[in-house]
Amino acid sequence: MEYINGKITYSNKNYIILETNSIGTKIFINDCINYELNQYYKIYIYQKVCQTNKGNFVSEYYGFKDPYEKIFFEQLININGIGPKTALNILKTNLDELKILIKTKDYKTLETLPGFNKKIAWQVINDISYKLNFEYKNETINENNNSTSVTKISDLVSALKALGYKKEEVEIALSEIPTKIENYRSLELSDLISETIKIIIGDDESNSAKAN
Repeated sequence: MEYINGKITYSNKNYIILETNSIGTKIFINDCINYELNQYYKIYIYQKVCQTNKGNFVSEYYGFKDPYEKIFFEQLININGIGPKTALNILKTNLDELKILIKTKDYKTLETLPGFNKKIAWQVINDISYKLNFEYKNETINENNNSTSVTKISDLVSALKALGYKKEEVEIALSEIPTKIENYRSLELSDLISETIKIIIGDDESNSAKAN
């Protein structure tokens, strides 16, 4: 599920009820005050499946006004120690402002914002800053492509780290992708991983040659 179109029938400071086809869905959201009752909205959705104490599985839904917020939310919850509620709280701050603070590594200001403390500010900057430098510089996001290109880069970073490549290697490779990999936006993830590894290996061989 990418998004839901529906009418808001209830709202409080933490969540809304969005009615579609006579079914009401509870959606946690970060800016409920900006949504009016009995008005229709398109809400982008992140679904989390949880297990209750009785062993049953239930779904929690988190909502966003556009794909940009959803992508950033998904990046946040991939950071160790940040859950959906904390990530949603972080998004109470304007997204463009957050991106600037993270890219400029402004720890002190981040620590003062909703959802942050000193540890979380450090983790977010360490894990996301170099992704932002690539994604928002080189990718165009729109509602028609479901943000596939940007989420693919996040998956690429995760895969390379899982394969044992260092953060510094991944960061350098990301900056070189637009000039070294033709049509990288349209490649399947597996092909993009292979091509990016070639960049990393090529850089390592080049550095070794210079050293000799």
